Amino acid sequence: MRIIAASLIVYLCVTLWMMSCKNPVSPAAEKRANVIMLEGPIFEDGYTIFWYKGRVKNIGEANARFTRIYIYARKSDNTLLAQEWTYADDTDLAPQETSAWSVVFSDSSHVIRDQMDKSKMTYEIKWD
Repeated sequence: MRIIAASLIVYLCVTLWMMSCKNPVSPAAEKRANVIMLEGPIFEDGYTIFWYKGRVKNIGEANARFTRIYIYARKSDNTLLAQEWTYADDTDLAPQETSAWSVVFSDSSHVIRDQMDKSKMTYEIKWD
Protein backbone atom coordinates (compact mmCIF):
# COMPACT_ATOMS: atom_id res chain seq x y z
CA MET A 1 0.00 0.00 0.00
CA ARG A 2 2.84 2.37 0.87
CA ILE A 3 4.52 1.62 -2.46
CA ILE A 4 1.33 2.52 -4.34
CA ALA A 5 0.87 5.75 -2.35
CA ALA A 6 4.52 6.71 -2.83
CA SER A 7 4.30 5.93 -6.54
CA LEU A 8 1.19 8.08 -6.83
CA ILE A 9 2.86 10.99 -5.06
CA VAL A 10 5.94 10.71 -7.29
CA TYR A 11 3.72 10.51 -10.39
CA LEU A 12 1.78 13.63 -9.34
CA CYS A 13 4.96 15.56 -8.54
CA VAL A 14 6.57 14.64 -11.86
CA THR A 15 3.37 15.51 -13.77
CA LEU A 16 3.07 18.90 -12.07
CA TRP A 17 6.74 19.63 -12.65
CA MET A 18 6.43 18.73 -16.36
CA MET A 19 3.35 20.92 -16.75
CA SER A 20 5.15 23.86 -15.17
CA CYS A 21 8.08 23.43 -17.57
CA LYS A 22 5.90 23.81 -20.63
CA ASN A 23 5.28 27.31 -21.84
CA PRO A 24 2.07 27.04 -23.80
CA VAL A 25 0.83 30.07 -25.66
CA SER A 26 -2.39 31.16 -24.08
CA PRO A 27 -5.30 31.97 -26.42
CA ALA A 28 -5.20 35.57 -25.25
CA ALA A 29 -1.57 35.87 -26.38
CA GLU A 30 -2.28 34.66 -29.94
CA LYS A 31 -2.00 37.33 -32.58
CA ARG A 32 -5.32 38.08 -34.23
CA ALA A 33 -6.62 40.27 -37.01
CA ASN A 34 -9.19 42.95 -36.22
CA VAL A 35 -10.72 44.81 -39.18
CA ILE A 36 -12.69 47.98 -38.50
CA MET A 37 -14.57 50.48 -40.64
CA LEU A 38 -12.26 53.43 -41.14
CA GLU A 39 -14.49 55.47 -43.50
CA GLY A 40 -18.12 54.93 -44.46
CA PRO A 41 -20.37 53.33 -45.31
CA ILE A 42 -21.13 56.20 -47.69
CA PHE A 43 -24.30 56.00 -49.80
CA GLU A 44 -24.10 56.89 -53.50
CA ASP A 45 -26.99 56.78 -55.93
CA GLY A 46 -27.07 55.92 -59.62
CA TYR A 47 -29.89 55.44 -62.07
CA THR A 48 -30.22 51.63 -62.06
CA ILE A 49 -27.93 50.91 -59.10
CA PHE A 50 -26.92 52.36 -55.78
CA TRP A 51 -23.89 51.52 -53.71
CA TYR A 52 -22.18 51.98 -50.41
CA LYS A 53 -18.46 52.54 -50.27
CA GLY A 54 -15.81 53.06 -47.66
CA ARG A 55 -12.47 52.04 -46.31
CA VAL A 56 -11.49 49.37 -43.76
CA LYS A 57 -8.35 48.93 -41.67
CA ASN A 58 -6.80 45.93 -39.97
CA ILE A 59 -5.88 47.18 -36.49
CA GLY A 60 -4.95 43.67 -35.33
CA GLU A 61 -1.57 41.97 -35.16
CA ALA A 62 -2.18 39.22 -37.75
CA ASN A 63 -3.20 39.17 -41.41
CA ALA A 64 -6.91 39.36 -42.21
CA ARG A 65 -7.46 37.08 -45.20
CA PHE A 66 -10.39 37.32 -47.61
CA THR A 67 -11.77 40.51 -46.03
CA ARG A 68 -15.47 40.90 -46.86
CA ILE A 69 -17.98 43.69 -46.26
CA TYR A 70 -21.70 42.92 -45.99
CA ILE A 71 -24.31 45.68 -46.32
CA TYR A 72 -27.92 45.21 -45.18
CA ALA A 73 -30.57 47.62 -46.56
CA ARG A 74 -33.52 47.91 -44.19
CA LYS A 75 -36.98 49.47 -43.94
CA SER A 76 -37.79 51.98 -41.19
CA ASP A 77 -39.14 49.12 -39.03
CA ASN A 78 -35.73 47.41 -39.40
CA THR A 79 -37.07 44.71 -41.76
CA LEU A 80 -34.37 43.48 -44.11
CA LEU A 81 -35.00 44.54 -47.73
CA ALA A 82 -31.82 43.46 -49.45
CA GLN A 83 -28.27 42.48 -48.71
CA GLU A 84 -25.11 42.45 -50.78
CA TRP A 85 -21.44 41.91 -50.09
CA THR A 86 -18.04 42.36 -51.64
CA TYR A 87 -14.40 41.68 -50.96
CA ALA A 88 -12.27 44.62 -49.93
CA ASP A 89 -10.19 45.84 -52.88
CA ASP A 90 -7.14 44.32 -51.17
CA THR A 91 -8.62 41.09 -49.81
CA ASP A 92 -5.64 40.21 -47.60
CA LEU A 93 -4.92 42.97 -45.11
CA ALA A 94 -1.65 42.98 -43.20
CA PRO A 95 -1.61 44.63 -39.77
CA GLN A 96 -2.24 48.40 -40.08
CA GLU A 97 -3.12 48.07 -43.78
CA THR A 98 -6.20 49.78 -45.21
CA SER A 99 -8.34 49.01 -48.24
CA ALA A 100 -11.24 50.60 -50.11
CA TRP A 101 -14.45 48.69 -50.84
CA SER A 102 -17.72 49.25 -52.72
CA VAL A 103 -20.93 47.19 -52.39
CA VAL A 104 -23.31 47.56 -55.36
CA PHE A 105 -27.08 46.97 -55.27
CA SER A 106 -28.99 46.48 -58.52
CA ASP A 107 -32.26 48.45 -58.23
CA SER A 108 -33.41 49.51 -61.71
CA SER A 109 -37.07 49.86 -60.65
CA HIS A 110 -36.13 51.75 -57.43
CA VAL A 111 -38.07 49.25 -55.30
CA ILE A 112 -35.36 48.99 -52.65
CA ARG A 113 -34.56 52.71 -52.57
CA ASP A 114 -38.25 53.66 -52.30
CA GLN A 115 -38.69 51.48 -49.21
CA MET A 116 -35.32 51.69 -47.48
CA ASP A 117 -34.44 53.89 -44.55
CA LYS A 118 -30.76 54.79 -44.98
CA SER A 119 -30.40 55.40 -41.25
CA LYS A 120 -31.32 51.75 -40.56
CA MET A 121 -28.60 50.30 -42.84
CA THR A 122 -26.27 47.91 -41.05
CA TYR A 123 -23.00 46.27 -42.02
CA GLU A 124 -20.65 43.48 -41.06
CA ILE A 125 -16.98 42.96 -41.73
CA LYS A 126 -15.71 39.37 -41.89
CA TRP A 127 -12.35 37.80 -42.59
CA ASP A 128 -10.55 34.50 -42.22
